[in-house]
Amino acid sequence: MRDDPIISEIRRVRHEISGRVGHDVRRLGEHYMELERQARPTGQYRFAEPPGKPEMAFHDQPGNSK
Repeated sequence: MRDDPIISEIRRVRHEISGRVGHDVRRLGEHYMELERQARPTGQYRFAEPPGKPEMAFHDQPGNSK
């Protein structure tokens, strides 16, 4: 199977972003939730919403883990 340069670039960037948070899955999730929190008000992006959950719940917010 031939390596796809686009997939390789995506993997490289994802690894770089993960490295910024010490490859910690919780911090990585918080990082992406913060990006979403900042992007939502701009109206520039569309976000899929789970059924019955029109917006992120308080416990889904960065820094609100148990």
